[in-house]
Amino acid sequence: MAKDMIEDDIYIEEEDELNEVPVNKLSLKYQFKTSRGRIRFITRVSMFMALSFVFYSFIKIPLPIFPSFLEIKFHNLWIILGSYLTGPIGGVIIVLGTILFKMLMIESSTAYVGELTDLLASIIIMLSGSLIYYYNHTKRGGIIGLIVSYATWVISYFFINWFISFPFYLNFYFKGNIDGFVNMLKGWNESITKENIITIYLFGAVLPFNLLTGAINIGILLPFYKSISNILRKMGL
Repeated sequence: MAKDMIEDDIYIEEEDELNEVPVNKLSLKYQFKTSRGRIRFITRVSMFMALSFVFYSFIKIPLPIFPSFLEIKFHNLWIILGSYLTGPIGGVIIVLGTILFKMLMIESSTAYVGELTDLLASIIIMLSGSLIYYYNHTKRGGIIGLIVSYATWVISYFFINWFISFPFYLNFYFKGNIDGFVNMLKGWNESITKENIITIYLFGAVLPFNLLTGAINIGILLPFYKSISNILRKMGL
């Protein structure tokens, strides 16, 4: 059976010698089966959490065509890759650790609304792809998972901003004063008014920004995720 799977021994299904029951090597039950497996799981989760935290907190690329608080970040790249190597539960731990450490160590510039947005979106983005890879951990399953992650990236950020982030930001950062929000965004788009702010913000900033950001992150992952996983395997990590 293993011959029909990909060579990476981390991502194959094998038959249990006693029960002949398929074993998913990304399941926590399998990864925690031995002390070596537990150490490898904890090491990988910690490593990708640290990488995600650094790229989330310190490595940002502002674009003048978007509002100043929308910056390209690369933390989801490491979260997705980490979930491919540790499974969906490992991915959730990486997301929670990344956002919580950032909230505890670095003061928020958005009254924690940005962190809440990223927490919800990152979990959705990660789970949508890693669950596909979890049940179909082949190269094809990995590629499909990344494509689905890109779609959920754009959709989740759009609707989270619409129904959660915008109202929270308005009430917690601007104390319900929409004029303050309008004035802030006028530096980006002078045509914004109280009547059209949601439409212009969502379709003029949130949607194109996440189409671009998601494409960059997933575009980086697509050709390299297998190479990175193979390097880690050879290093014994």
